[in-house]
Amino acid sequence: FRRVLFRSVIGEFPLVKELLDKLSAYGKSFMSGSGSSCFAEFDEKESAIKAQQEFIKEGYRCFVAKSVKKASVLRDLDKL
Repeated sequence: FRRVLFRSVIGEFPLVKELLDKLSAYGKSFMSGSGSSCFAEFDEKESAIKAQQEFIKEGYRCFVAKSVKKASVLRDLDKL
């Protein structure tokens, strides 16, 4: 599991890096494969809603979604 485009995207689009940094204040942040969307993991729905409200105040379009269960192989890869 490699983030092949990450460095290229944040080099070309500093706003993506800025957003990822802001999201990381709330939880582990990620971008989609090409950086067209950024997101964070939350342990509690209430925390996600609070972050959503803050980002909306800043003019971002965002929503809270429930993720599917993570496959054990992906959890193991996160540990690498």
